[in-house]
Amino acid sequence: MYYPINPRRTRPDARYLDPTYFLGVKGPGGRWLIRPGQWHTGVDLNHPDGGDSDLGQPVHAIEDGTVMFAGLLPGRSWGNGVVIQHGPYFARYMHLRDVLVSAGQKVVAGQRIGTVGKGYNNSMLAHLHFDVMVKRPPRRKDGSTDWGYWPGSDLAAVKEYFTDPMAFFAANKMQEPPAWRRA
Repeated sequence: MYYPINPRRTRPDARYLDPTYFLGVKGPGGRWLIRPGQWHTGVDLNHPDGGDSDLGQPVHAIEDGTVMFAGLLPGRSWGNGVVIQHGPYFARYMHLRDVLVSAGQKVVAGQRIGTVGKGYNNSMLAHLHFDVMVKRPPRRKDGSTDWGYWPGSDLAAVKEYFTDPMAFFAANKMQEPPAWRRA
């Protein structure tokens, strides 16, 4: 298994169920990107230099799997994202600038699946939002899977559908992906 980016900060910018994130996140111009009272479903991974230093850098599949979704997710601040089913769980790789895979495609561990971006409409600093879903998300009214599912303030739903990615990384023998290169 591979970490999704390389190198990475040893502590993510935002953690799973991060109490600071729960206070809300404002973007440029003071507009709320995430309103107060929202639980964070994963981790925000960034280059050690911070800011936009990782913009355009490669994002890698953590292990072999099948792409369930690839492209622009409507609503929220996701922007482009990739969802890969890795065995019994689903990994979401969000806020991508470029998507290098397509739905239905098989990927191998360490494969480049996209590049780090800034979310919908470049609304935030560059980073990778990564989370692990232990249960397929609910369906939308049209019957399609809601790959952008965000339980928000429903802590029980966050815990039902998501697990702590850092604990997941610690429980698995994660390797560094191919070398990080400046864009």
